[in-house]
Amino acid sequence: MGSLSSSPLRALLVSASRGQILRRALQISAVVGVILNIITQGQAVSRGTPIAWGHVVMNSAVPFCVATYGAARHERGRVQSRASGHTANPDRDVGGTAGDA
Repeated sequence: MGSLSSSPLRALLVSASRGQILRRALQISAVVGVILNIITQGQAVSRGTPIAWGHVVMNSAVPFCVATYGAARHERGRVQSRASGHTANPDRDVGGTAGDA
C-alpha cells in the first residue's frame, strides 16, 4: 500500500477539510439531524422518558459524514477533470467505485 501523502485518501481528506465543504455539511447535518431526532426521539420527549443520547449524536454525525464525503468526492472529480483537460459537469456522476476513494 502506498504512502498516505500521495494517496487518493489524502486528496479526499484535503478536499473534505475545506471550510466551504465543512460549513455546508454542518448545515445539512443540523437540519437532517433535527428531523431524525424528532422522528426517533419524539415519543421519549413527549412521554418524559430518557432520551437515547447516543442516537442523538449518531442522527447528526451520519448526515455530516455523508454530506462531507459526497461533497469531497464531487470536488475531487472536478479537480481530476480539470487536470485531465475535461470540462467539469456538476450534473454528472464523478464515477469510480468505493474502492478507489
